[in-house]
Amino acid sequence: MQRLSLPDAISRELPALVGRLGLGGVPLVRSAVSRSVINRFGYATTLRPRALSLASDYTSWMSLTDRTYSGRHLPPASDEAIAKLPSEKDVVALYRRERFVAATDTSVMFMFFAQWFTDSFLRTSLTDWRKNESNHEIDLCQIYGRTINQTNVLRSFDQGRLKSQTINGEEYPEYLFEPRTGAGEALRFKPEFDGLFDPTFITDVILPGMSGIELAITVKRIFPDCKILLCSGQAAAVDLLDTATSAGHRFTLLAKPVHPQDILNHVAQRIGRSPATQQRTHSSTSA
Repeated sequence: MQRLSLPDAISRELPALVGRLGLGGVPLVRSAVSRSVINRFGYATTLRPRALSLASDYTSWMSLTDRTYSGRHLPPASDEAIAKLPSEKDVVALYRRERFVAATDTSVMFMFFAQWFTDSFLRTSLTDWRKNESNHEIDLCQIYGRTINQTNVLRSFDQGRLKSQTINGEEYPEYLFEPRTGAGEALRFKPEFDGLFDPTFITDVILPGMSGIELAITVKRIFPDCKILLCSGQAAAVDLLDTATSAGHRFTLLAKPVHPQDILNHVAQRIGRSPATQQRTHSSTSA
């Protein structure tokens, strides 16, 4: 596909011409152009049902009708096709942002990202990666949960609000776990969140039985030059840190909530950069 190249003089004036102060400021024009462009890109991909799914490497009645299997756009690649693929380094370079450009409007790629995020990440089965629990719609399950039972666990039943807590005058979600009172104590869900997730999967797979400080000690033992900065919102972390300090391990612990700039300043100190330099580097590479 060839890219359309416009003269620099036209490229500089184009945003003003089609922006909110130009044609984009005319509601009918803006609506018609937006509808046309979004539909063009939205229907650029094939419609469902997909001819292939992760149920098998070929089209079958199951692949067309069993929507518990995630769909796939491409058939399995041959060894020859895989050998011709670009290197991982080249692919990473395509997505590396050299400078930060603040968005001023919703991208036409949003619908693709939202659908992928919902179907391919949040709703992937915990027991069979080929399957998903998607309803195949763009929804707000990342906020309200995937089922009505999960939604009810998250609701405060007060004027339609979700459960939250106030820390230093700011509103945050409630903590998922009970506070731990000693090193090595197992993570326990708060009773109010019973049924929200599979607790065994969360505590044994995502958060195994090791505190962050214990992990830091292990990492420091294997990689002595590694710079470590700890952040925690649990009061018990202070006691764990005291225990580690008395054993000769010294770490800096930031209490949550913590402002991102404070984290950047601490990171900058550890890697030998000024906070201003670290902030520019962060802005130019963040996604």
